[in-house]
Amino acid sequence: MIQITFPDGSIKEFESGITPLQIAESISPRLAAEVLAATVNGAEWDLSRPVENDAAVKLFKWEDAEGKHAFWHSSAHLLAEALQEMAEAIANGELDLEEAAQALSEALQSAAAQGNSFRQGLQSMNYALGQTAAGQSGTGQSEGAGSAQGEGQGEGAGAGEGT
Repeated sequence: MIQITFPDGSIKEFESGITPLQIAESISPRLAAEVLAATVNGAEWDLSRPVENDAAVKLFKWEDAEGKHAFWHSSAHLLAEALQEMAEAIANGELDLEEAAQALSEALQSAAAQGNSFRQGLQSMNYALGQTAAGQSGTGQSEGAGSAQGEGQGEGAGAGEGT
């Protein structure tokens, strides 16, 4: 067992090898759906990368600058993969420009479905775009992004807080 310390100072025990996404799932399904990035002992950490030892973990959502950064970075990789697939299809005569919009959408889904580390960015895209559409697209950290449901000190998600 390892001890994970959250930003609010709470500590919870987990099996060694748990990922930040699994930690988020253990706190709440909503947090797991909204988490975009994590740090482990202050270092950026892929959501699917195992945590093997005792650590301080912070989870970031769209409301956090770190969450936005991870979202846009992952989205850029997804778009690049999709455009590469589309360019190859056009070059091979398999796609005309009128089909490009549909092909781009399918290529994005294909790139995400391949199980790469960018899958979480696409899964969270609907949530983040919903926040943007609702007028919550600011670039700074929200005042209340610290608990499992975005309440706290802008430090990420802590165990046992929120609803």
